[in-house]
Order: sequence, then C-alpha cells, then structure tokens
Amino acid sequence: MEIKKLFPTEVAVDYLNDKQLIADLLREGMQPNSSGNLWKSESSAVIKAKAILTDKVNEYAKLVGFERELESTRAWIRVYKFGGYTSAHHHAYNAFISACLYLKANGDGRFVMHD
Repeated sequence: MEIKKLFPTEVAVDYLNDKQLIADLLREGMQPNSSGNLWKSESSAVIKAKAILTDKVNEYAKLVGFERELESTRAWIRVYKFGGYTSAHHHAYNAFISACLYLKANGDGRFVMHD
C-alpha cells in the first residue's frame, strides 16, 4: 500500500487482484436493494470483501498513526452505466475513514476528491 499526501488527510491506493471475488461482487451489485447496507448481506463474496477491506482499513490506520482497531459498519455497491456518477457528498458524520473500491471501470474511471 502506498500513502499519497494529497491533502492534510493521507490517501491510500491499493488493488484487489481477486478476479473471482470481483465478479461475485459485481453480480451482488446487480441484485435488488444492493444499494442498502451491503454488510447485511450473507453472501460469501460480501463476507470475504468485508474481511479484506477491514484489514486494509486497519493497515491504513496504523500507517497514519491511528492506534485503534476500526470496523466498517456500512457499505454499498453502486452500478453505473457509462458516464454515470455520484454527485459531490461527504462522509463527515461518524466516519473516521472512508474508502472506495472500483470493481470495474469503463472509460477513465475518474475518482475526484475535494479537500
């Protein structure tokens, strides 16, 4: 994992190289109500993804000096058609760390953050 000091808050970049897990999560994202709290799902793919992401979040937390174990409480999958996007928003309420995992991106797959 590489830490990039883009803003006062460090940004980490990492990769998920498990093609089967990515395919399973994409399939999960096509299910009705997948935009709710994904962590409530009992699918093996979601359980595996949560474990991986929890480990990564805690790796990041230690690298930036956060001395407490963290656990993700909410997650969701968004499936967008080409050119789709999410409007500007924040995760300030009760969010110590936020993460975004691109499972598949057509085009340039831009991820824009504002400090």
